[in-house]
Amino acid sequence: MKFKNFIFLCCFVPFLCHGSDIIETKMSIGLLCVEGEIKPTTYVYVKKALEEFAKQKVTEIVLHLNTPGGEVFSAVRIAEALKGAYVPIRCYIDNWAVSAGALLAYACPEIYISKTAIMGAAEPIQSGMDGISTASEKINSALRAEFASRAELYGRSPLLAKAMVDKDILLVERDGVLTLVPDSDVIQAKDRLVSPKGKLLTLTAEELLRFGIAKKIAPSLGDLIPANAEVISYKDVREGFLSFLAHPLVATLLTVGFLVGVFLEITQPGVILPGVLGLLCLGLTLLTQYSLELFNFLEMIFLTLGLLLLLFEFLIYPAHGVLAVLGVLALLTGGVLLVVPQLSRFEIPHTILFATFLEKIGAISMALLLFLGGVAFLSKRLIRFIFEKSPLVLRESDLNSSEKELSPLKVGIFAEAATPLRPSGKITIAGMLYNALSEGEYIPIGAKVQVARIDGATVVIKRLGKGSKI
Repeated sequence: MKFKNFIFLCCFVPFLCHGSDIIETKMSIGLLCVEGEIKPTTYVYVKKALEEFAKQKVTEIVLHLNTPGGEVFSAVRIAEALKGAYVPIRCYIDNWAVSAGALLAYACPEIYISKTAIMGAAEPIQSGMDGISTASEKINSALRAEFASRAELYGRSPLLAKAMVDKDILLVERDGVLTLVPDSDVIQAKDRLVSPKGKLLTLTAEELLRFGIAKKIAPSLGDLIPANAEVISYKDVREGFLSFLAHPLVATLLTVGFLVGVFLEITQPGVILPGVLGLLCLGLTLLTQYSLELFNFLEMIFLTLGLLLLLFEFLIYPAHGVLAVLGVLALLTGGVLLVVPQLSRFEIPHTILFATFLEKIGAISMALLLFLGGVAFLSKRLIRFIFEKSPLVLRESDLNSSEKELSPLKVGIFAEAATPLRPSGKITIAGMLYNALSEGEYIPIGAKVQVARIDGATVVIKRLGKGSKI
């Protein structure tokens, strides 16, 4: 009986070994590459890649990191996504994991580094009217806590993580233990200075190993990937287009285009093209926000309400500007909600979200200034230019001599508003319709007007008083 068991094992064990080789050859590794500036589109890339890796059932994920940092809000969202990955993630720092990039490295259970790797220097900054400056203590404190919690999650020193964010931390190594000291006067002779006060902590490859942040030095990314492993990477051609639309300047121009298009469509209802361009700008903005997972139906409600109020004010029943003001406020609220993340939707410190809010408000303010400047220009010059170039407007040169004699159009003649003028519309003179412009005021249908001047093919009229007679 024992002899039979021995024969069975001799035959079956080689098969088991061979089977393990078969399993090993089917190892698949998902490769994430975060290089360059961290932007909102970086989060979309990481999230979509993780979803694709889950479908492919990869056995492991490697994060190739080489970044000088970027947007804190996006980095926190990426860190949350990495934390929720269904398989372990190994991070490889290829040169830089600075600022927000350090947070991504801390979000991984294992960190491998190149010989030239550095990690740290993550003090938050913000843009304002006076340029770039250090963020407030509230934001600094929130990011400091975020770094510390990520470090502690995988057994790394929270003191080192805090020192990367706060330059006021004085950190020494005393008897092999990292210790915070309040002032340089209490530093002992045996202490080894780790992070001096007034400077952000940035660790080299050797220091990352010594303090247990990194597990091992790997000369190249290939050293982390077995030779027989299948490498699966994720690429999306839409990422470049989305990154272009999400750029702050492009987002601002799209907002301006939407506002100007709505303004022209309301004041010049027959032109059509500005309204189409405005809706196109709105569509691209909504597409960007939806792709970045920042879209919420609340902003659609405000935008729709704003448009309806403006249409009611200008096309149905003028309310002396009350509905127009409410409509503009609703549009502004919807516009702000489009570019500002919803606080309740993310498990992120509100101070970090508030910093993002301030940056986005700056972009909105710039868009409004451009919009007001564009309105001032359009109301004086471009509208008249459109009428002069429009083939629908009858020019004096198009009339023959007999038509010129019969035409009743001349300065000082009285007329009646055939349509509301805001400031453009139509007037009737002796039963004939003419395109006209008011001098900036709103003139309701049926109002008595007088031709003030004729600028080329543009008829400028003024409203008569209630007691005036034609």
